[in-house]
Amino acid sequence: MNAITQAILNKSKLEIELIKITKATESSFSMSMKGKATKIGVATATISAMTVDLVGPRGAFGRLDVPSIKMGSFGADVTIVEQKIGIIDMDAFKAFVEAIMKDEDLILRLENGHTTVKSMGMKSTIVYNKTRVA
Repeated sequence: MNAITQAILNKSKLEIELIKITKATESSFSMSMKGKATKIGVATATISAMTVDLVGPRGAFGRLDVPSIKMGSFGADVTIVEQKIGIIDMDAFKAFVEAIMKDEDLILRLENGHTTVKSMGMKSTIVYNKTRVA
């Protein structure tokens, strides 16, 4: 079941509608994000809360706590509100912000999200990795 669940999530899409960065300091910033997970198949599923690496054009710059997500056949809304993120690589963070400011193709990857997925009475352990080019 783990391999099937992993394959379904690998084919899913994460559509980011909004990324808002505020309260930036030398060591942290606050991030709000709104998006939708789609193309997850016909079954409903619950993805447990997880922490993912935020990876931009020059590497990982922070870690984001993603809440539990209940997904239906039409997907699920994903909302993060004013979450404080510790900066783990300032050069990578600056490159990410620069891409936003220049309105370039924004590459944001969510990586290494170790989580469980419950669906159809079964539970699978997976690693969530998703790339979004905005």
